[in-house]
Amino acid sequence: MKLNMFYQDQMPYHSYTPVQDISRPIEQKSAQDDLLSREVQKQQIKTMGSWDREQNKRSIQLEEAQGKADIDLRKSFELEKIRTAANVERAKELANVQSCRELQQTEVQVSTDGKIMITRELFGEDKKQKADFQVMADSRVLICENNGKGVLYAIFRNSSGKEREVILPLSQTDAKTIEQKFTAAGIGFKFSRKRNLELLIKLVQTLIENLPTAGLPLRSGWQKNAMEEWEYVPTEILTWEEIENAKL
Repeated sequence: MKLNMFYQDQMPYHSYTPVQDISRPIEQKSAQDDLLSREVQKQQIKTMGSWDREQNKRSIQLEEAQGKADIDLRKSFELEKIRTAANVERAKELANVQSCRELQQTEVQVSTDGKIMITRELFGEDKKQKADFQVMADSRVLICENNGKGVLYAIFRNSSGKEREVILPLSQTDAKTIEQKFTAAGIGFKFSRKRNLELLIKLVQTLIENLPTAGLPLRSGWQKNAMEEWEYVPTEILTWEEIENAKL
């Protein structure tokens, strides 16, 4: 132990001078650079984020504007369809009203010599137009004496002088049957189909109301009449049976 203390006493004394750490300034400089780099990156990120947000905002505004334009275009298209449909319906209504007014103001008259006149009131004046066919004197409303059934038996002469018969049951004076019977006979007014049918209906009504009425026996030969009396019907007399066969 003394020896150790001796050696310790004998050891030369050296003063200790700390070595200056020259690496710290470099580390500090690197840290400053890193800090500056991070700030630059933050600024770049901030700047890029602002640019992205602006671009995204513009994109959204553009999409909204385009969407609004599409909606406005669809609305405009639908409104135009509605206006067009309304105009069509209004035109139809006006046409129907006008047609009804004309029909109410139009009369079909048959003179004593069978001439057919179309009289229409226009601006307070009567405008007359003559049909190109006429009713013959032998035309009648025929009624069966046995069963009470009846027909309009009309004979017409057309513009070429040919006679045509129309036998129309009084129980079938609907528009469809009237059109079929007169079309088959080749008799009609020179107007549109709708207008022609309207006038034919008026003509039929006029004939039924104004033509003479004649009674027909049911058939030829011996038979009971309406008074339940037996009588003989010659074959030369027109019978209801012949009218029904003619209809068929």
